[in-house]
Amino acid sequence: MELPDDVLQLIREYAKPWFKHHAIYKLILVNTGLHSFPELRHCLHYIPDQILPTLVHFEKAHAEYLVALDNFVCEKPWDDYKHMDYYSKRRTLCDSQREVNRMVHMLDSMYEFKIPKNLFLLSQQ
Repeated sequence: MELPDDVLQLIREYAKPWFKHHAIYKLILVNTGLHSFPELRHCLHYIPDQILPTLVHFEKAHAEYLVALDNFVCEKPWDDYKHMDYYSKRRTLCDSQREVNRMVHMLDSMYEFKIPKNLFLLSQQ
């Protein structure tokens, strides 16, 4: 049994994802330790091309920091290079996180996103 073309067209239209950047949004939340970040969600939904490069830089800095942390913690003999590398990567990560926050708040204030009431009610449940 085949569905009519007009019904298939409606199904395809509603089957498209509403929020395309959900994966990176969730990854940023996990890496920053936040429960939600509505401003970032709005930036990713409406102007992803302006915020994605900053998020990619943050993710790269976070991955490098985790490697440096693992090297710093796991090595028994004291190694000055690993000590300096760890603190350098930690500083880069902090700077990168600050840049994400700055960009999100700047873009949020520039574009003055409005939260639809039904989206706000869904997030409260």
